[in-house]
Amino acid sequence: MAEVVRNGRSNSPIENYDVSTKKGKIYKASKQQEPGYEKVELSTGGYTYHKYVDGLEGKTTYLARQQKEITGTDGKLKKMDNLKLFLNDGSATSALSLKTYSKQWKLFIEKAYNLDFTKNVGVSFYMRPDKEDKDKLYLACYVYYPGEKDSEGKDLKPEWLESRGIAPPPVKNKKGEWDWDDNDLWYADRLQEMLNRFEESKPEKSETTQAVAAGVGDDDLPF
Repeated sequence: MAEVVRNGRSNSPIENYDVSTKKGKIYKASKQQEPGYEKVELSTGGYTYHKYVDGLEGKTTYLARQQKEITGTDGKLKKMDNLKLFLNDGSATSALSLKTYSKQWKLFIEKAYNLDFTKNVGVSFYMRPDKEDKDKLYLACYVYYPGEKDSEGKDLKPEWLESRGIAPPPVKNKKGEWDWDDNDLWYADRLQEMLNRFEESKPEKSETTQAVAAGVGDDDLPF
């Protein structure tokens, strides 16, 4: 299946996933307790349930920035802005959401910028210890080509996007707060370049094309 789980499988044709920056893992959520799900307390005081997976694998069938407004539980309109990645392994599709301008969004752009869209790809997130202080953990992203090895026998990976010393650093504003606007826009430009390459790769049929052909409207898509 498209998801990578120790001792587990999913039979659902399309599953929605997000990234937990606290756990450093990809997860799918449920409003109800189910086998394999952990109870998670929300900032609002409520609860949800997460099933954590080791990663997702499959062919990239859809990659786009999705911006829309939804009505929240409080009745107010809320803006959603995410990068959507669909991975299909031939039997199931995993839809991964990465919030625009988030840490996980930027990490994915760095690691997947030079992705070969003709190949199967694997994506995972994990917590990486600091080289100087092992007690400090940082979110990291790992992108690779499943089943392919380099000359050293390690997972074959796309060439990373170099950002250190190139991407504009954050600056402090008059209030003493960090301003990430220029940094955010630099990554947004790199993402657009990546999206352009994906469109040029012209996969045979994207998930959206299949949905339109089947008469499914935008509101019925899993994002």
